[in-house]
Amino acid sequence: MAENPGVAPGPGPPAGLTSAPLDFGDRALESVIVAFAAWTIACHATVAAGKSAQVLGAIGTPLALAVGLAWALTTVPTENPLGPNPPGNRIRTLTLIIFLALATAFLVVFRPLWALLPAGLALSAGLITSFRSGSAPPGRSGASFVTILCIVGAVGATAVLNRPDADDAFYLGIANSVADRPTDPVLMYDSLHGLPGLKIHQKYQRLRSFEVLEGMAGLLSGIAPITWAHLIFPLFAAAGLVLAQRRLLRHLVPNRWPWALGATLVLLLMIGDAHGWYGNLGLVRIHQGKGILVSVFVPLLISAGLEFGEQPGGRRWIFLAAVQIAAIGINPTAIWLAPLLAVGSLPAARSIDELSPITILKGLGSSLYPLAGGLMLISGLLPKLGRSLEGITGTQLILQASTLVLGNGWLVPLMSFVLVLAWITVPAGPGRRVLVLLPLLFLILFNPFTARGFAEIATGARTYWRVFWLIPAPAMLAVVLSSPLAVRRWPRAMRVGLSLGALALVGLFLPKIQITSAANHVRWAPFELRIPHPEGDVARAISQAASLSDHVLVPYEIGPWITVWPHHPSPLMVRPDYLNFGSAEERQRRSFLSFWIAGTPSVLPDRKQFLRAFTIERPEWVCIPEKHPAHSWWARLAGTEGYRLFTKISKYEIWHSFPQEESPRAEKTPERP
Repeated sequence: MAENPGVAPGPGPPAGLTSAPLDFGDRALESVIVAFAAWTIACHATVAAGKSAQVLGAIGTPLALAVGLAWALTTVPTENPLGPNPPGNRIRTLTLIIFLALATAFLVVFRPLWALLPAGLALSAGLITSFRSGSAPPGRSGASFVTILCIVGAVGATAVLNRPDADDAFYLGIANSVADRPTDPVLMYDSLHGLPGLKIHQKYQRLRSFEVLEGMAGLLSGIAPITWAHLIFPLFAAAGLVLAQRRLLRHLVPNRWPWALGATLVLLLMIGDAHGWYGNLGLVRIHQGKGILVSVFVPLLISAGLEFGEQPGGRRWIFLAAVQIAAIGINPTAIWLAPLLAVGSLPAARSIDELSPITILKGLGSSLYPLAGGLMLISGLLPKLGRSLEGITGTQLILQASTLVLGNGWLVPLMSFVLVLAWITVPAGPGRRVLVLLPLLFLILFNPFTARGFAEIATGARTYWRVFWLIPAPAMLAVVLSSPLAVRRWPRAMRVGLSLGALALVGLFLPKIQITSAANHVRWAPFELRIPHPEGDVARAISQAASLSDHVLVPYEIGPWITVWPHHPSPLMVRPDYLNFGSAEERQRRSFLSFWIAGTPSVLPDRKQFLRAFTIERPEWVCIPEKHPAHSWWARLAGTEGYRLFTKISKYEIWHSFPQEESPRAEKTPERP
C-alpha cells in the first residue's frame, strides 16, 4: 500500500529534492497566477476608490501583464535538498492504520459520532510518526507525455461537456455591467434588477475580480463576456487544473504521480452522485469561480505552502502570497480557505527538528491580505451569519454538508476510509505530513462540537459545506487507488492490474450517477454556450430585442438567463434569493408575478392580485408559456393593456407593450448619485 511497506530502515538513495524541478507548465501557471493576483489588487483598489472600469482597464490591465511577464522572465533559484530519504512503513503500522480506517468507514454509516475516535487515533499516529522523518524521495521529473495527454483530455472534456448553472445570473451580471456600463463605479451597484441607486447587497461580493476580468475582456475585445466565460477562459482553467493537481501529486507521490494524475482526472470525470462533489465543481463547472477555486487553487495553495516551507526565500514567499490574493479574486470563500490551506500546509514541509518558527511566522505574513480583508468584513457579516444559523445545530450542519458533498450512499464510507488511510500510502516526508495535517484540520472544524462556532464566524449555514475544500479529496482518492503500484515486491502486472481494477470499481461501477450523463444535467454540446434550451434561447431573444432600461416579466425558470446576456433588460425577479431589496410588499409582488406567469398552480387562482401587481410594475416585456392555464385570460388582458405578441420560441410566447406614458416605477427609486 505504501512505498516499500515492510522494508526495514536502510541507507536509501542519495539525498534529493522533495519535488521535481519546475518545468514550463509550472512556470506558465505561476506567471498566470501572479498576474491575476496583481489584477485582483488593482481591482480591489479601484472598487475601494469608487472608480470606473475605464480606470481599472487603464491601470490594472497593463499592471497585470507586466507583473506576469516579469515573473516568467525571472530566474528560478536552485532548490536545496533537505536530507536523506526516509524508510518505508512497517507492516504492523500499516495494518493498524488500515484497521482504523475500516473502523471509521463502518462507524460513519452506523454511529457517525463514534467515527471521530478511530479517525482521530489514526491521524494522531500519523502526526507523531511523520514529523520524525525527513524529506521524501527525489521527485520524478519528465513524464511530459502524461501531462500533455491529461491537459488535452481536460480541455477536450471542458469544451464538450455542457452543464448550465443558474448561478451564472449573478456572475455574468457583474461581467456585463463592466462591459455595458464602463463609466459606472466597479462593483458598486446591483447589476441585475435595473433599479437606479441600488447598491450591491453583500459587501464581500465586491472582492470578486474574476467576473470583472470577464467583463473587461468583453469591453476591450468586443466579444461578449458570456463567450469569454463559457468558451475561452474555461479551456485555460482546465489546463490549470491538470498543472495544479500535478504539482500537488509530485509532493504526495513523487515516484508515481503520472499514474495518480491520470486517476485524478478519471475520477473528476466519472463520479457525479452528489451535487457538491468535487467532480461536479470540476471540469463541468470550471467556468465559474467556485469551480476554479476548488479544482485549481486548493491543490496550488497546498503546494505553495509546502514549497515555501522547503525553501523560505523571497520568490516562494511572493508566490505563496500571490496564490492567496488571486484565490480571493476567484471566489470570496478564499478569505478563510486560503490562509488555512497555505499556512496549514507549511509546517508539513520539514520534520520537527528542521521546522523553523521564523518560517512559520513568515508564512503567516503571506496571509495578511486575506486576513485584513476578513477583518474589514467581519463586523458586517457576523449578524447575517448568526441569523442564517438560527434553529440549526452542529449535527444538522454536518449532515447537510455531508449530504451535499458526498450524498447518502457509498461515497460517505469510502471517503472516510480515504481520509484516514491516505497519509500512510505516500512516502514519508512532506506529502505524508500534509495528508495528516489537513485531515486533522478538517476534523477539528467538521464535527458537531465546533461546526456551529466556525459557521458563525466564517461560513454561515448555506456555505458551511465548503469546509470540505480543506482536503484535496480527488488527489487523495487517486493516491490511495494507485498505492498498489508502490509495492515493489509484487510483479508489475499485478500492481498495475490492482490499481486499474480499483480505479474502475470506484469510477465506473460504484457511482449511481456519472458526471457526463443526462441524469447529472450534462449534455454533450461541443463549444456551445452553457445555457439551457429553450429557456436560454428565450432569454437571449428578449435581451436582444429589449433596451437596457426595460423591465421584463418572465417565468421564474427564465429569469436567471436574462442577465447572462450583454445589454440585458431587468427581470422583475432573477432568482428568489436575489430579492433582498425594497419593501416586503415589493418583494412579494415581484415574486408573485414571476411564479404566476410561469403557471405555478398555488398562485394561479388569484387573478385579481396578479392584475394589481401587474398594473404597478407595468413591465415592457412579458414571457408566458403557450400552454399556460390562464393563457386565454392573459391574451384578453394583454390586448386591453396595449401588449402585442412579439414572437414565439419553442413553448414560450414573448409579448411587448406599445409605447405608453412613463411607468410610475421611475418615481419610486432615486437616481444614482
